[in-house]
Amino acid sequence: MSQLLPVVCSSHLPLLTQSEVSTLHLLLLRSSFCLLSLPSPASLYSFTFRIIPKRAKKSPLSIPKSMSQLECSLQRCGINGIMLAEGREGDSAQEACRWETGQPCSSDVREGRESDAEDGTQRGVSKGSKNRQVKAVSKTKLRNIRRQEEERQRKCLVLQAFRNFYLVQYGERWPSLFSELQAESRSCCLVNGFAESEVFMQNVANVPNLTRLGFTTVPAYGCSGRFPHPERDSKNVYTYYLLDAASVLATEALEIHPGDSILDLCAAPGGKSLAILQQMGLPQGMLTANELSDDRRQRLLKVIADYVPRNLRQCVKVTGRDGTRWPESEVYDKVGGLVVYSTCSISNLENDGVIAKMLKKIKFNFEIIHRKFPIGEETEHGWIILPDLAHGWGPLYIAILKRTS
Repeated sequence: MSQLLPVVCSSHLPLLTQSEVSTLHLLLLRSSFCLLSLPSPASLYSFTFRIIPKRAKKSPLSIPKSMSQLECSLQRCGINGIMLAEGREGDSAQEACRWETGQPCSSDVREGRESDAEDGTQRGVSKGSKNRQVKAVSKTKLRNIRRQEEERQRKCLVLQAFRNFYLVQYGERWPSLFSELQAESRSCCLVNGFAESEVFMQNVANVPNLTRLGFTTVPAYGCSGRFPHPERDSKNVYTYYLLDAASVLATEALEIHPGDSILDLCAAPGGKSLAILQQMGLPQGMLTANELSDDRRQRLLKVIADYVPRNLRQCVKVTGRDGTRWPESEVYDKVGGLVVYSTCSISNLENDGVIAKMLKKIKFNFEIIHRKFPIGEETEHGWIILPDLAHGWGPLYIAILKRTS
């Protein structure tokens, strides 16, 4: 049975850009149509896209209304011209409509059939024909279409600005770094030293290629697949915590000793706090885990409850204070004390830039500790671990400051 099949053409450009092709894909997904065939690079004059209505599950598709909405969206993106062609639904070899300029379409798109001009017939019917009148799209729908398109363009501009910004900082390295940042993040399992080791070994017995990471002091493992959900032991604590291995190195930069008082100023979700607790020799020492955000603080409290046995939780104090106005600074402000500034940012402004600004404003004597780690690379004031050169770990920046007087 024949029905009207819409064909979208570009009348003003000999070739559509990749951006226009992407736009067309996006608009089709939002409409009641799907793409049948892509344009052929061999087309010298115009591209013709084959589009058919998506199958309706319960009721037949209202072609005129959907066509009108699709046409408005395409015209706003600079893609002009919708024509209707007689054809059978699902037939990908239907003869393509010819654009009104008279220029021939690609033979690849027409799949070897003679053009309408050659056989003297007109199989295309314009949207304005008497028998195929298209209803005008409502103002509300038009506003929605305009708003969606503006949002899409805004996101494209933001992404382009993001790429341009970091291209200046990283130069020729940026494409490979950006590719790694878009890849699936890598996680290691930080062994919970408060849990029973036998339960841990049973939990990871079937993990493929389980390997002890050699660059962390705290026991942590990597694998070639995915870790299962951790199990609880007889003390009702989980056996391991999943996080980026670079985060473990940030806690080791503190050089923790039994009995130390430690402040984790921005502690949520809690992975670094848990790694710190593994190194403190509890029940000696005290960790203050601070998180200003209420929602994130609840996540932090849950991690403490899930991983620290009840008899050791008195060694952890969770607070929700503003870190810029800490009321107990004398507890941590001591000669020989260390401050580790760590971020997950790749921007130099948020990393070395912050340390450089502090160097100008700080009023007491301190020194920057330049420490090398097994993975990553040195920066002006610290160390950064980036996934393109650290086997997928990171990003993580570490700067170490020591109070001297």
